[in-house]
Amino acid sequence: MLLKRIFSTMALGATLLTGALNANAGTMLGNSHPLMATNEQRQHDYDARLRRQHDMDVRRQHEYDARLGRAHAMDVQRQREYDAKHEHRDQGRDQHQYYSRLRQKQAQDQHKYYSRLRRKQAQDQHKYYGRLRADQRQDQHEYYSGIRKDHKDDAKHH
Repeated sequence: MLLKRIFSTMALGATLLTGALNANAGTMLGNSHPLMATNEQRQHDYDARLRRQHDMDVRRQHEYDARLGRAHAMDVQRQREYDAKHEHRDQGRDQHQYYSRLRQKQAQDQHKYYSRLRRKQAQDQHKYYGRLRADQRQDQHEYYSGIRKDHKDDAKHH
């Protein structure tokens, strides 16, 4: 399309240049020269042909644009139909991703909760048994120091 315009513009320029040269030649020979009328007629015919060609190009362009518009509308319609057909599949995929993420999050939360619970239980157990052992040692210490004291007292009385 663009090349046609370039070439037709070049051809028009060449014709105009030729017409101008011929017109000058006609002027030099006198206005009544038959060459002058022939060049004017040729220029007129060329301009008419150029206008018809331009009108045809415009009509073809409109037809092409209309075909392109219809093709685009059909593509849009096909895409809508495709999307509608596959929407259910997409919903299933989205639902799968949602529940998969939900299960993963629940598993992480559960792991975190039980991990903290076990750690807390271990700390509490350690604290409890540590106190218990300390209390037992204290009691044992008191008991044995009491026995020794009693033993010493008994040794004094004998």
